[in-house]
Amino acid sequence: MIAQEGRTHHVDAEMETRDGKLHFDGYLCRPSPLWKTGALEIYGTLTGDAATWRRATIQATVSRADGSTMEQAFTLGDVRLQPWKSMHISIPVMSDDSAHPTDCNIVSSSFKFLRGISEASIAREAAEDTEREKRLYEEDLALKQAEEAARQRDIKVKALAAKKKADAAAQEAARVAKLPRLVSGRAHAFLGSDRKCAEQFQQALTMDGLERRKRIADLLSYDCGILVDDMVHVSPIGLLVSGYRLVSVEDGNDRFKRGWVPESWIHSPTNQTVTR
Repeated sequence: MIAQEGRTHHVDAEMETRDGKLHFDGYLCRPSPLWKTGALEIYGTLTGDAATWRRATIQATVSRADGSTMEQAFTLGDVRLQPWKSMHISIPVMSDDSAHPTDCNIVSSSFKFLRGISEASIAREAAEDTEREKRLYEEDLALKQAEEAARQRDIKVKALAAKKKADAAAQEAARVAKLPRLVSGRAHAFLGSDRKCAEQFQQALTMDGLERRKRIADLLSYDCGILVDDMVHVSPIGLLVSGYRLVSVEDGNDRFKRGWVPESWIHSPTNQTVTR
């Protein structure tokens, strides 16, 4: 079809976009002194039906009679294509293949929208950015709240554990306070490994000076007993045997150590005043 200024190969193409349709109405060939059939040129008008476009990239595909195909992408940048207001286009097509010059021996053609920027897409992207920032903020807030909740739970668990420990310690202290004390009248009390060792220690106490010290040292070196701090709380174990009783130390550095002591050293909580 021959058109104004001798242009031929009329094109009426409609392209779908996310923001409405773009419509190209024009021609692909112009007269040329070099080519009998004319030279390729995209010439016509572009119209949108919905969005206001600031930038659009469109690909034109041309199929020739010799079987070759040429694709030409062109971008309309820094524009303001408003709905139903047409924009004039005039784009010479340069061949990428020297074997197929830019003549107009065209069999068919098509137009395709590749990408673009519309005011709607800008607003949509801004809304998506806002939504993404909101989601990230909410996720960060939820994470911080979860971390704070975990920290508070940890504080409560530790506080409960500390309270249980303190209560247990207080209960143990109250229990121990009700126990009798070991009162030998000396800085240290002797716990005999058995009743006979305890008797031997009492016998050593009746000796004088050097002999007494040597006898006590012998009892200790032969593991016949140990020395513990005096005035510690003890738990009597078992029955009284010939004035001696097995006891277990309940506090101080020698806690849980056991030994035999004279019954007279075991003072109940109501009678613990000792004159040294």
